[in-house]
Amino acid sequence: MVKQTYLNRNINIDIIKGLLIFLVVIGHVLLGSLKENIIRYVIYSFHMPIFLFISGYLVNTKALKESSLVLLFKKYLFRLIIPWVIAVFVYSLIENRQDIFHNIFRIFYRPYYHLWYVPSILAFVFSVFFLMKIKIKIELVLILFIPLTYILNYIYVSPGVNKYIHSELISILSYLFRPQYYLYFVLGIFIKKHLNVIGSVRFRYLIIAGGIFLLLNIFLFYVNDNLNKKLTAFTFIVQNILFALFAIKFITGNSQYFVRKKIGVFISWLGRESLGVYLWHVLPILLVKHIIISNYYLFTTLSLIIFLIIIKLMDKYKFSRQYFLGKL
Repeated sequence: MVKQTYLNRNINIDIIKGLLIFLVVIGHVLLGSLKENIIRYVIYSFHMPIFLFISGYLVNTKALKESSLVLLFKKYLFRLIIPWVIAVFVYSLIENRQDIFHNIFRIFYRPYYHLWYVPSILAFVFSVFFLMKIKIKIELVLILFIPLTYILNYIYVSPGVNKYIHSELISILSYLFRPQYYLYFVLGIFIKKHLNVIGSVRFRYLIIAGGIFLLLNIFLFYVNDNLNKKLTAFTFIVQNILFALFAIKFITGNSQYFVRKKIGVFISWLGRESLGVYLWHVLPILLVKHIIISNYYLFTTLSLIIFLIIIKLMDKYKFSRQYFLGKL
């Protein structure tokens, strides 16, 4: 099977990551709540589950099993932890200038807006590391987390249920580690181990089935009914499992559709720079919101273009590559 590679990389992985990070940025640019903006809800309904699924798929389980806790921490220290700590301080200084030093611990267990992703991915990786050390099968974890994820999804879409959970600890853990997404991370590891499971499934069947469940998910989300909330929690899982399988079919295939086009070069570059883009793309959005009152979308687009140029320049220097982009 032919795979497109760039410096020993699978370009199809970069393209999937690039498309997802592009949707992350668009989702943050769009105004209005999920109820008020249907495009925003559509993006939010799948972009992070699939991102975490890809992250799980990319985990080298053999190396993870042979690693030690110290070596694992060192591996992620410069790749994720230090860039994240810097980002936490920068965003906290911008948004909470008066309170940052009075709440120095809070900015880490309640990090700004989008910065929950790094603690989540670290928690997911380290949890799989410990599960492997005590010889718990990933298949068992997957089976256990399917019903648990349904319950967590139901709580998320049901404020009436959510308001009864008063524990500050549970609130912090759910905000910082997003356990409702753990299923997709584990699913990525499982699919990599059992690629033959989807070998005969066709692209079009996955995208058609995923699209049907997405439309059903949208309809149910916008209807305020307890039964519909229970169904939404179910359709959300099915939809994202189907989209995850579609992503794997694309990654493991030999499609050259994007590779042959200029847009593919840009999207694959976004994929390679996904961490840096994820950490810092909110800065230009904040700048426009704080400084410019009118023409929000025009100035946000311009500022994001400038931001991407800056990311490109930062990639040329070792210091900014390592401490801001997480690239060794």
